[in-house]
Amino acid sequence: EYVYFYSGSKKLATYEIGYYRPNNQTPFTPYFTLTGTNIYFGGKLIQAEGTPVVLDRLGSVVATVTQAGTVAHRYYPYGEERTSTANESTKFATYFRDKTTGMDYAVNRYFSNTMGRFTSPDPSRRSARRRNPQSWNRYGYVGNDPINRIDPLGLVMYDEYGEPIDEDDGGDLDYCDAFPDAIECGGDGVGGLGFGGPAGAAGSTGGIAHRPGSTTGPAGYTEALALLKNASKDCLNDLKASSSSQAVNRLQNTLITYDYGPVPIFDNNGRVTNKAAPAQTTGSGGISLNLNFGWLSPTNLVGTSTAGGPNLVDWLKSVGNSINEPNLSAGQYHELVLLHELGHLFGVGDDTETYNKSIFEDCIKGK
Repeated sequence: EYVYFYSGSKKLATYEIGYYRPNNQTPFTPYFTLTGTNIYFGGKLIQAEGTPVVLDRLGSVVATVTQAGTVAHRYYPYGEERTSTANESTKFATYFRDKTTGMDYAVNRYFSNTMGRFTSPDPSRRSARRRNPQSWNRYGYVGNDPINRIDPLGLVMYDEYGEPIDEDDGGDLDYCDAFPDAIECGGDGVGGLGFGGPAGAAGSTGGIAHRPGSTTGPAGYTEALALLKNASKDCLNDLKASSSSQAVNRLQNTLITYDYGPVPIFDNNGRVTNKAAPAQTTGSGGISLNLNFGWLSPTNLVGTSTAGGPNLVDWLKSVGNSINEPNLSAGQYHELVLLHELGHLFGVGDDTETYNKSIFEDCIKGK
């Protein structure tokens, strides 16, 4: 088995993994053996796996210099070799070609040089451009211009000088203009191609809900800002904010993301029994909203019961009952979660139902 170490799109070294048992004892102990290194100069590959190489302007290896002589590499426009040579080496447009599949490794996905397309869709939806219909083909390679463009990471097109290509001439007309309600564009998922359906795998990402400085955000964001602009002294004290403007500025400049955190497990009273939470602050000073807590539909939350199996819970009602507000609305719930996490960003350590009740009473109720 081999492991390849990369820096960005550049392959740096190859290691072979092995296992041995000292004195025939268990468990097995792994070891790594360096089998090859790549050397770059000015960002260009000059030696691959210990062998000098010659590149063309797109970064394709056109010649390999060995002791036995020079081996030439010639390609059709999309990278298929005119005369096959051994794989498991860097070949077309900076890509490392796998010897088993014959496909090219583009870091974020694989490229098929025989089909002239990627084998999986572009993971970055924001690369779709309204002024460039070909960009909506999520499997396409460099806008069907392989003579002048490359895509080292499988995400963004670059020209032969290594500069990213913006088809919109500086305009911001992309996926988020076409689908402003999509979750990763700061919408609520209604009318877009966002998330909000079945529970996702814990740990996977659901997109960006709010970028610092943006005027849009998740459900409850605009309302929470309005509450902070007119916040009472008691509300600011609950959040540990020195002023209304400080609280507003902190929320506006906080990255808020959607993620699939732990799936909640409920008891018969609708209380969470594991460490799952509807939101949490991140180590980088952001807020992560757990889509597995039904952020878009908290009244019909599919969780797991303590007895095992699925359990349909009215999470909104559970939260309302916990703070003695049985008529808590979905809007108030979203505001409560955002203000609760904002308090943590200001250093509040309290995570109890009493703290939630204080926020609701001082910041939300009757406002």
